[in-house]
Amino acid sequence: DVDGRGDDVRLQHPLGIFALDGQLLIADTYNHKIKQLDPAARSVKTLFGTGKPGQTDGTSPSLYEPGGLSGANNKLYVADTNNHAVRVVDLKTKEILTLRIKGLEPPAALATVAATDSDSGPNSEEIMVASQRLRANQDGTVVIQVDLPAGYHLNPMAPQRYKVSVESGVQQVGLVSSSVTGAIGRDREVKETSKNLRLPLHIPFRAYEAGKAELRVQLTLFYCREDNTGTCRIKTLVWRAPILVVTDTAASNELKFQGRVTAE
Repeated sequence: DVDGRGDDVRLQHPLGIFALDGQLLIADTYNHKIKQLDPAARSVKTLFGTGKPGQTDGTSPSLYEPGGLSGANNKLYVADTNNHAVRVVDLKTKEILTLRIKGLEPPAALATVAATDSDSGPNSEEIMVASQRLRANQDGTVVIQVDLPAGYHLNPMAPQRYKVSVESGVQQVGLVSSSVTGAIGRDREVKETSKNLRLPLHIPFRAYEAGKAELRVQLTLFYCREDNTGTCRIKTLVWRAPILVVTDTAASNELKFQGRVTAE
């Protein structure tokens, strides 16, 4: 995130662009800013945003991964992606407000579909996993490993995220929240969003009494070329695994989920 002139300028995953009076306004998405590019001077400066996510209106506003830009009648309209809002910039006063449309509600059927799609994550692929056997009354670990394409790495500035849930068999398997170190839990769901996630992931659980269960694992990754050229990619992998908890002492105490993503 560097303003300035020429090759010294640094943007991060800019998405939206809007031409205005010989200048280009840019949604510098991962820097949570709107910037102005002067093509003649080859210079860039920050117009709006603090560099940190937020949703503050006024003359010192904050944004959260702004995306698309459009304008009309001295107003700039910003799709403020992670705030799920449209922000309106008065280009004369330099003040930002959040657009509010009174009485506008989505149809109930469409709202249900949207919630389902959101739960699946962006660019989702579901993977069926063969049944796995677990030893009863033991602590265990969910191990998630995903192979990236050659020459790619996880974007260290993007929010990688996972969610693991017990879909059935809560008497057989309980998840352990990572915030409760050393404790045995019966959580039905654990999730985390962080720029610091590293593969493979290790998520603790506890196997209890013998019986059948099912686990759902969802992982969304943002990955880019190691030389930071080209377009970064987003992929969500969803695994569903039937589990059989048994008293056999030779059974495993690990649940393994393997996947791969491509550069296509």
